Amino acid sequence: YSSESEKYFVLDELTLIDEDGGYDDFAELFNCEVGDLYESCYGDNEELTDEEASVLEERRMQYLLEKTFLRDHERRGATDEMIEAADRETAEKVRAAERYASPIPEDYADFLRQSNGYDWNGACFYSTEPVPTAPGCMSWPLAERNAHYLRARPELNGCLVVGECQDDLYVYSSKTGLYHALDGFTLLTLEGGCDMEDDEYAFDSFTELFNYAIEDMYYLCYCNTPEKKKEYCEAIGVEYVPGEED
Repeated sequence: YSSESEKYFVLDELTLIDEDGGYDDFAELFNCEVGDLYESCYGDNEELTDEEASVLEERRMQYLLEKTFLRDHERRGATDEMIEAADRETAEKVRAAERYASPIPEDYADFLRQSNGYDWNGACFYSTEPVPTAPGCMSWPLAERNAHYLRARPELNGCLVVGECQDDLYVYSSKTGLYHALDGFTLLTLEGGCDMEDDEYAFDSFTELFNYAIEDMYYLCYCNTPEKKKEYCEAIGVEYVPGEED
């Protein structure tokens, strides 16, 4: 503890140089240092079950969806009839049902029932039909975007394109049974490879894909104070430890 700066520091024993910028109070110092040690010693024993992990992913998606989109838009969930119609229209527009994953995956359909279309900060997920997402803006329909991509890109055979963000495409592959984030130009995985089954940008569910696409952007845009970081962590069910690396 330095009486000059009134802060706590972790110093290199040999050089006495601080690398972390210090902590405002002892609680931050304790939580950061002991938290890291605990995680290194016991973290492997605290792994979530598949069911617990799924619940946590769902909480994250619900929080992000509400904060970034639903609170500012009239809630327009798609009906089952709208989803079935979009499925048929997509098959008709690409002219070959085998060229995309039919029917629409159930977890993506669940998302459409909550929010028929999504557009925030450059990331979008398609809707069953054009719906307003902002003043003067409409969402991209699933059938229209799949016709655009699948007719011209045979590499996407067996895929349903569900969304995009800047240069990335988000697809569901009927070949792997997974969702994937692909480079929109090369259609390779974001790792640069072509093995879509063995890739960190492959996701078991639409919920995981959504959280991957939105979570980092939301955190960087809005969680810029300890209070907001704590609120976010509490909302998604993880512990907030002051002073830890973002």
